[in-house]
Amino acid sequence: MHKPKDLIDWVLIAVMVLCAFRLLGDGGVLPTPLPEPGPRRVIVIRETENQSSQQAMTLTALRRHLKAKGHDWRIEDPDVSTNRDEVPEWMSFAMGEASTRNVLPPFILIAAGSRVLTVEALPATPEGAVELMGRYGG
Repeated sequence: MHKPKDLIDWVLIAVMVLCAFRLLGDGGVLPTPLPEPGPRRVIVIRETENQSSQQAMTLTALRRHLKAKGHDWRIEDPDVSTNRDEVPEWMSFAMGEASTRNVLPPFILIAAGSRVLTVEALPATPEGAVELMGRYGG
């Protein structure tokens, strides 16, 4: 005969298993929890020569949003170099992160501290760019 405590333990285990299956959904991967909302480091790499008026509007809205929220940000061309013709360390880092994810410019890198949260194509619209920041706590 089961004791009441054993029955409660089994019910709790069953609930946890059901919750895990529900979280896994179709993708089969538990979502990575985002860090607390707060300052983000944002790097946007885009080719200046190919910038459309739509992309300019998106970057303007994103810049305003980042400034208003107090995020550390850069919007740069991949050909940027220092006055000694060296590629800045942050540029090498951003391009390396994009390369490992097969993402080409224009792209956005969002980080919290030293943790890269995402590297993905720059959204096509101002609303999309602001919404993307919101998804990553910024």
